[in-house]
Formats: sequence, C-alpha cells, structure tokens
Amino acid sequence: MDGHNSHVTIDVVHKAMKVGFDLITLPSHIGQLQPLDVTCFKPFKTTFRAYKDVWMLVNKKYGATNFFIMLCISLVLKITLTPQNIYKGFKTTGIWLLDLNVMASKMQPNE
Repeated sequence: MDGHNSHVTIDVVHKAMKVGFDLITLPSHIGQLQPLDVTCFKPFKTTFRAYKDVWMLVNKKYGATNFFIMLCISLVLKITLTPQNIYKGFKTTGIWLLDLNVMASKMQPNE
C-alpha cells in the first residue's frame, strides 16, 4: 500500500487480519520499491512510446487518432501487464518472498 490515509483505515486493517493478509505500507517517492512501477508501468510507458513514435513516423499527416491510442494501449497492456511481470515486480523489489536485503539496497541513495 502507498500509505495514503484513504487506503489504510481501521476497517481495512481488520479485514486484512481476518483473512490473513499482511499489509505493507511502502515509503513515498521510492519507485524502486513499487512493484508495479518497476516491472509493469515503466515497461508500459516505454513500449507505448515506441509504438506511438513508429505510428507518428508512418502517419505524419493523421497524427495519433483516438482509435490508434486505444488500440495501442490494448496491445501494450497485453504485453506488459502480465501475471509474470506482476510476480517479478514483487520479487525484484524484495516484497515477496520477503527479502529485507533487497529492499534496503533499493533505498540506498543513487550515486
């Protein structure tokens, strides 16, 4: 969870405990610990931009139509938002299976 007060209510905590979920609040502004940012959203943006750039080169006089944008988003989501990428995000960030060494290394200042 990102720690926003609308997400972490006492009701949510009780329900999570009741079903055996562990809630983890991730520090703000540390993208390296956000599993979907690492393996889904960043690749989505990169892939979408590549598709858009090719389209714009080939279709200079038409620009990016609404149809193209929706088609592109649909294709790119199928490529980047996969169960494998989601799982990889949690593993890469050290959240699941819990690896505090990986998490700590992600929080080191960039050099």
